[in-house]
Amino acid sequence: IGTSNVGKTSILYRINNQGFQDNLAVTTNTSVMTRDCVLDEYNFTINYWDTAGQEKFKALAEHYYQGAKYAIAVFKINDKASFNEMLDYIITFRQKCDLISGPGESPRPNVIVAANMTDLVQDSAELIAEYQNKLFLNRDDENYVDYGVSCMLPTSAKENIGINDLHSEIQHLIIHDYLIPTDTTNNQNEDSGPGIVISEPIQPEESRS
Repeated sequence: IGTSNVGKTSILYRINNQGFQDNLAVTTNTSVMTRDCVLDEYNFTINYWDTAGQEKFKALAEHYYQGAKYAIAVFKINDKASFNEMLDYIITFRQKCDLISGPGESPRPNVIVAANMTDLVQDSAELIAEYQNKLFLNRDDENYVDYGVSCMLPTSAKENIGINDLHSEIQHLIIHDYLIPTDTTNNQNEDSGPGIVISEPIQPEESRS
């Protein structure tokens, strides 16, 4: 998720091992890429949904937030306006998705932020620190907003930097949240599966598509 022209589709191409393509057309619809994963002793499938970032397609994209478990929120590292717009996308996503929580728990973070296009700046560390400060370091401030972000990763789809880290982070979150057996496994609701293996991609309901 994120505003237009921040590299969402390019990141997805990299995750899907399709390389980098210049001058990709602006996404005007929503597409899905399925990735089978084998990590440690776990086998599971991830559906990555690529949403349109243009304002006129915002309402359409929001239909795909329903039932989603995680989001990669993307902004352009040298464009602070795209960062602020991304925060609005995160708020909407968190309102409409299924927040992850166990019995008696508060909803846990389910958003990973990609500070994309690091190839456009010589030293990204200072910019990253500034963005991280807004997301994580002011939690004692009475005006602090918890966006439910688990981490921020610098990425470059063009140079293939940080893309594997994004995919790896999603995989580890899935294993932690859904696949490791817990004492509450037998109490999970029906649509959450057995809590051990996810092997079939979850398709959206007809009314959502």
